Amino acid sequence: QGRASIYRLTNRVSLGISEQEALWIKDGGPDDKAWEKYLKTLDRCGMNELLEVYQAAYDRYAAAQ
Repeated sequence: QGRASIYRLTNRVSLGISEQEALWIKDGGPDDKAWEKYLKTLDRCGMNELLEVYQAAYDRYAAAQ
Protein backbone atom coordinates (compact mmCIF):
# COMPACT_ATOMS: atom_id res chain seq x y z
CA GLN A 1 0.00 0.00 0.00
CA GLY A 2 1.43 3.28 -1.06
CA ARG A 3 1.36 6.86 0.00
CA ALA A 4 -1.93 7.45 -1.80
CA SER A 5 -3.62 4.86 0.41
CA ILE A 6 -2.15 6.39 3.55
CA TYR A 7 -3.23 9.87 2.48
CA ARG A 8 -6.77 8.72 1.60
CA LEU A 9 -7.22 6.74 4.81
CA THR A 10 -5.70 9.44 7.02
CA ASN A 11 -8.07 12.02 5.59
CA ARG A 12 -11.13 9.83 6.10
CA VAL A 13 -10.19 8.87 9.66
CA SER A 14 -9.24 12.44 10.57
CA LEU A 15 -12.59 13.69 9.33
CA GLY A 16 -14.44 11.11 11.41
CA ILE A 17 -12.43 12.05 14.49
CA SER A 18 -12.83 15.81 14.01
CA GLU A 19 -16.58 15.61 13.56
CA GLN A 20 -17.07 13.62 16.73
CA GLU A 21 -14.62 15.68 18.79
CA ALA A 22 -16.55 18.81 17.90
CA LEU A 23 -19.80 17.24 19.11
CA TRP A 24 -18.21 16.07 22.35
CA ILE A 25 -16.72 19.48 23.04
CA LYS A 26 -20.12 21.06 22.45
CA ASP A 27 -22.25 18.45 24.22
CA GLY A 28 -19.89 16.78 26.69
CA GLY A 29 -18.07 13.47 26.54
CA PRO A 30 -19.49 10.19 25.30
CA ASP A 31 -21.36 7.56 27.23
CA ASP A 32 -20.59 3.89 26.58
CA LYS A 33 -23.13 3.60 23.77
CA ALA A 34 -21.79 6.72 22.01
CA TRP A 35 -18.21 5.46 22.39
CA GLU A 36 -19.06 2.12 20.78
CA LYS A 37 -20.79 3.93 17.93
CA TYR A 38 -17.69 6.11 17.52
CA LEU A 39 -15.42 3.07 17.29
CA LYS A 40 -17.67 1.59 14.60
CA THR A 41 -17.57 4.88 12.71
CA LEU A 42 -13.77 4.88 12.82
CA ASP A 43 -13.77 1.33 11.52
CA ARG A 44 -16.04 2.34 8.61
CA CYS A 45 -13.70 5.27 7.91
CA GLY A 46 -10.79 2.84 7.55
CA MET A 47 -9.02 3.09 10.91
CA ASN A 48 -8.16 -0.63 11.03
CA GLU A 49 -6.88 -0.54 7.46
CA LEU A 50 -4.76 2.52 8.27
CA LEU A 51 -3.30 0.78 11.32
CA GLU A 52 -2.46 -2.24 9.16
CA VAL A 53 -0.64 -0.02 6.65
CA TYR A 54 1.38 1.64 9.41
CA GLN A 55 2.13 -1.70 11.06
CA ALA A 56 3.36 -3.17 7.78
CA ALA A 57 5.61 -0.13 7.26
CA TYR A 58 6.99 -0.45 10.77
CA ASP A 59 7.58 -4.19 10.30
CA ARG A 60 9.54 -3.50 7.09
CA TYR A 61 11.57 -0.84 8.90
CA ALA A 62 12.30 -3.11 11.88
CA ALA A 63 13.33 -5.99 9.61
CA ALA A 64 15.82 -3.74 7.81
CA GLN A 65 17.55 -2.72 11.04
